[in-house]
Parts: sequence; structure tokens; C-alpha cells
Amino acid sequence: GSTSQQKTKRCIISTNTGVDGIFYPPLPLKSRKFKDIAAFKSNEGVYEFLNSGNRSYGNLLDAIRKQDKLVSNKYEIKKKTFDIIIKQTDYDQDALDKKNTNIEEFFDVIDW
Repeated sequence: GSTSQQKTKRCIISTNTGVDGIFYPPLPLKSRKFKDIAAFKSNEGVYEFLNSGNRSYGNLLDAIRKQDKLVSNKYEIKKKTFDIIIKQTDYDQDALDKKNTNIEEFFDVIDW
């Protein structure tokens, strides 16, 4: 079952990770020809490949939003003062043995 805490002042991020149904195909062979990891990371083509089509982090976050959550927060962002007010934290112990995360809350907060 679910329980709630009212007016919590900290945000809880659950990282029991795993996103079912998301598949990231391997990089094309031509993208693997780099002398070191720095060259790989700095290649614009690699960035474009990893963030295009069904590989974008937006699609990952959409898939995460559909999952049951161990911990989820209802919050308000006050842009003028850069405050985040946690209105409610829900804990669903039935999700404890499932792969899940609420990392999308982090991205929602930093993307406002």
C-alpha cells in the first residue's frame, strides 16, 4: 500500500533503476573508431546519434513516468526564489521488489 508524508522539506530520489521496454542499439561500427574516451565524448556525431529518434533522454523519461514508483514527490517550484516545496511524498512498498526510479523528478526540476 501507499503512505504519505505531508510538508516534507527534502526531496527523495529513488534509484532502484531499470526501464523496461527501452532498448539502446549499439553504435554504428564507424562510430567506434576513436583513440580514447575523450575523443568519443567530444564527437558531435556521437552526441547526435545518442540523442536522436527513440534514443533521446526525453523518451527515456516518458517511459520512466509510466512506471510504478517506490517514492514519488508532489512539489511546487517557485521560480522567483528558486525554492522547491515538497507538498507530499508517497511511498509505495509494493514497488520495493520492482525496477523503478523517480529520477524524472530531478530532470523536471532542473528543466523548468
